[in-house]
Amino acid sequence: MRAGGQVMVDQNKNPLITLAAILQKSWESDDQLFAALFDLLLTAVPFECATLFLKDPDTGKLEHKYQVGDTVVDLIREVSFGNGPGLSGWVANQKEPVILTSLKKSRPGQSNLFNSFVSLPLWSGNRLLGVMNLGHSLEGVYQEDDIAGYSLIADQFSVAAEQLFLRKKIHIRNQELQESLEKLKAAQAQLVESERMVAIGEITVTVNHEINNPLTAIIGHAELLQMRLEKLAPDDVEVRNYLETILNQAHRIESITHRLKEIESSMSGDYCDSVRMIRLSE
Repeated sequence: MRAGGQVMVDQNKNPLITLAAILQKSWESDDQLFAALFDLLLTAVPFECATLFLKDPDTGKLEHKYQVGDTVVDLIREVSFGNGPGLSGWVANQKEPVILTSLKKSRPGQSNLFNSFVSLPLWSGNRLLGVMNLGHSLEGVYQEDDIAGYSLIADQFSVAAEQLFLRKKIHIRNQELQESLEKLKAAQAQLVESERMVAIGEITVTVNHEINNPLTAIIGHAELLQMRLEKLAPDDVEVRNYLETILNQAHRIESITHRLKEIESSMSGDYCDSVRMIRLSE
């Protein structure tokens, strides 16, 4: 503690110590990750409320992603800057933390939910990732003398933000790859089905040609024998039954050959053991 209740950034408790362990852990949600990061930050820097803004890669604007406490930590929200509204939009263009030791002096006559304020821009090289704001009800909690410590903290949170962006990018890429894989599987299955249907069509033409010709002869001769039987031996029931059986089975074969022409898919069903056969329409 400094004189007058001012608090220094504790360099011995910098988030760098356990940040790597937090980032390596698998979190169920972004909020759980942010909660762990801000819990860690609280061991190094005092704050009563905090807000994290991250830059949306699509719109280029800062978006509110997480906050500690009931208050969004930002100033002049009614003013909009290039990266978004409020002081955060302006700080986003800066490369160094912005520290306001006393908001009573900075904003006389205005009621403030917090009286000390620090805003940390989060950068990765020349790419803006976001802005993190901290607020405290006491004056003098954040000091210009601690700017090096705040810059170090901003660097470490930039690592966390960068990893979060990479995770989201990987997640989106994995989803795209999964969708592409499913489409590829569907296309492959359709191709296999088309090839099978071509093969089945060729077999059907061959079977119909090779079976229908002798089958027509069998049916024709069986019907002639029936007519002869009516004249020569009308009372021979046994022969009549044999001829009816021959005709019934021949017509069944004829029906099967017609159904083969109407096959629309190569769906098969169990026949016996591991043998399967194509399902024909009724």
